[in-house]
Parts: sequence; structure tokens; C-alpha cells
Amino acid sequence: MNKILKAINNELNVSITIIEFTEGLQNIIETQKMNLISSTIFGKFFLNSILINSFNKEEKIDINIQSKTNGSIKEILVNIYDLNKVRGYLREDNTDLKNIKTSVDLFNKTFGNKGELNVFKIKEGNIISNSSIKIDSSNIDKIFMNYLKTSEQVNGILTTCIDIDDSGKLECASGILIHMLPGFSQRDIEYIEEKIGTLENLNKVLGKTKNYNYLVEDIAPNSKILKVDESFKIQCKCSEEKAKRTINLLSDEEISDIKKEKNEIEIICEFCKKSYIVNLV
Repeated sequence: MNKILKAINNELNVSITIIEFTEGLQNIIETQKMNLISSTIFGKFFLNSILINSFNKEEKIDINIQSKTNGSIKEILVNIYDLNKVRGYLREDNTDLKNIKTSVDLFNKTFGNKGELNVFKIKEGNIISNSSIKIDSSNIDKIFMNYLKTSEQVNGILTTCIDIDDSGKLECASGILIHMLPGFSQRDIEYIEEKIGTLENLNKVLGKTKNYNYLVEDIAPNSKILKVDESFKIQCKCSEEKAKRTINLLSDEEISDIKKEKNEIEIICEFCKKSYIVNLV
């Protein structure tokens, strides 16, 4: 199931967004043929991307969230468009994961701990804004919290939960963003902090429950549920016409070299892996 729940509590000056994207994320993992660690890293990046997109209210804006780091996963890109459609991919090098002793070492080696997070907002084919922050940690939730604070001036916390069984099946993919609204007081913050405890505790609770209404009520009593949206879905924008246009990116020399062997070229969509055969004659 793919679901986004939004709630608000005016007494505590807080809004809460909870997402569950188990079904859709499983589809991407299978299409991209990701391994266990890649699935976990991409899953957390994917969920964080949807959470920060919750601040976007304009349907005609595409949002591209991209990371480039020093890990074996060189790039992750998530594209959200029409408010409720999303796609994504990762580019990864083969890496020797032997002699890795801790989960921190594993994330440092795969996702990386140095790089850049870029968020592009695109309207009618033109980039209308580009926010960028340095990545200095392999903690993906922390990176996105830093982005919200520095680029969107959002005071809040977020955490994401990815649970994959030994067979590689995604059991749970969920995330929560608790956003302090303008006019919040130190007393409001202290109350929320007392209710959720540590981020680790909040993450465990998030992974165990499917009753998100109850979770919202437990964190901020008397909250109002604004929306429960189940329309969010995985959908690619690739087409035969777009595949043909990619040929324009090749030089005449490159096209000539290809024609020496065959008169057609295969274009594979990085997002959905659909194959297009383009005739060069």
C-alpha cells in the first residue's frame, strides 16, 4: 500500500506527515535489481524525498532530488511530478564489502559520507530553483533534516524505516516528518520531544505500527487529520519519442561508429528499465 497521511495540531503548533510506500518501493527494488544494502539506502532516500515534497503545493512543478557521493552508490535520483507520481534510480559500482564490521562502516562504504545533495524544482522544462547542501555523513535522515533546516527553513525532525526480510522482500517502508509551525514555543518542542523520546525510539514505533491515526494522536493529542492520500504511485515518463531524442546527444562520430556494426541502437530507461530500439537509418 502507498499512503500519505497529513495532520495538524494548532494547540501545539505542529504538523505531522506520515508515509507508507511499501508496495511502490518494492516495485522499484525489483525493477532495478537492487541488493539488500542498496535497497535499504535507496529506500530511505526515496522516503525522505517524498517527505520533503510534502511542502510542494504546485502540480506543474517537477522536483528532482539527487545525491552524488564518494560511496559505491555514485548517484541516486528521485523525480516527483504532478504532485503524486514518482520514479527513481541509483547508479552503483561493484564494491568489495568484506571486512566491514559495523552498519556505519557499511553505509560509509556504499552510500558514502562526502558529497552533495541537490534539489531541483523544474517548471515547463526550466529550472526555477536549485538548493544544494554538502553531505558529510552517511546518515540519510540526518542529511534531509539538515536540508529542511538550511534550505527550507523548516524546524522539525524526521525518520524513515526500511525493513527487509532475508529473502529480499520489503516488509515495511515508512517515514514520518514532524514539523514545528510558525509561532511554536519552547514548551511545544519540549512536549513533542517528551512524547517521541529519541529518534531511535520513534523509528521503532513507526516500524511496528500500521495504525497511523493512533500514532498521530499519541504524539500530539487532539490533532486534526487533514488528508489521507492513497493516490501516490510509481509511474515513469519515458516514451519512444524521448528515446529517439537521446540520439541527438550523440556526436556524428559516435553515430557513425555504431552504424559500422548495426543500424539501430538500444536505449534503456534508467528509471523503469524499459527498452527502446531506435533506427539510425
